[in-house]
Amino acid sequence: MHLSMVSPVYNEEDAIVEFVERATAVLARLGDTFEMILVNDCSTDATPALLQDLEKKHPQLRLISLSRNVGQQAATLLGLRQAAGDLVFLLDSDLQTPPEEMEKLFAAGMRDDDWDVVIGARQSRSERPLRSLASRGVTWIINRMAGSRLEDPASTFLLIKQAALRRACKNDVLAQNFSMLLSYMRLRFRQVPVERQANTRRTSSYSLLQLFEILLLAILRYSSGRKTLMFLLFFGCLSLGLGTLGTAYLILSGIIHQAPLPTNLLVFTTALAVAGLQFLLLGVIIYKIETLYRNLDFRQNLNCFHDD
Repeated sequence: MHLSMVSPVYNEEDAIVEFVERATAVLARLGDTFEMILVNDCSTDATPALLQDLEKKHPQLRLISLSRNVGQQAATLLGLRQAAGDLVFLLDSDLQTPPEEMEKLFAAGMRDDDWDVVIGARQSRSERPLRSLASRGVTWIINRMAGSRLEDPASTFLLIKQAALRRACKNDVLAQNFSMLLSYMRLRFRQVPVERQANTRRTSSYSLLQLFEILLLAILRYSSGRKTLMFLLFFGCLSLGLGTLGTAYLILSGIIHQAPLPTNLLVFTTALAVAGLQFLLLGVIIYKIETLYRNLDFRQNLNCFHDD
């Protein structure tokens, strides 16, 4: 069996040598033959020089060097498109997920053939309460939109069959979150709990802003028109209703009690109402755009049909 491992790399001078040595040892135990595809996303530290030395030392290593930084998702997709293995591992190169955990995914895949993707659900996550709550909320929303039940749908630690990978690469034309794409495609998932090292040289946890970006991408790219509309209408109505009621209450209370209006609170409730209205308008616009896209896609497929 031929195995592939794909890893995007960006400024990992402190970890990349250890990562390659450990990953090489694991892949040599698992496969008859293997390849490691490392995508250097225009690193600015000593990583490029280290990768060139590693490429000379390890003939199984294939190095892809990008001339400009394109981001983790695009770099990941570029590497996956080059993977030729019967089974393909996707793994970050920062050692937060130990390379030895690939053995768990491989063992789960070898039990039977009833799967397309084995996904590693990260267990040891030390997060601040606010970020943990936001992460759980994003996970719930993504699962609802994708119709999946994954513990960690944004995990970047995967084992995927070549056939499923080819399908996914054809779909991910916008190079967005690859794991979310797999969930949206309704592939057969098998989940495996894996350890995540907390004490690493560099933390790569998603910030609250990045979690919001993931959620926004999920809404815009990986939901159907109806689901998108209902999701945005719900939050739009909720925000508009709370904001309007809050603003009205503050104004009426000030008039009745002949008291000055609380400026900060009034600004907040007004902004909440405006945000709700924007959600409603955004939902309608997105629904119209997705409807237009589906009509164009249908016409394209119709033009490709030939009567034998």
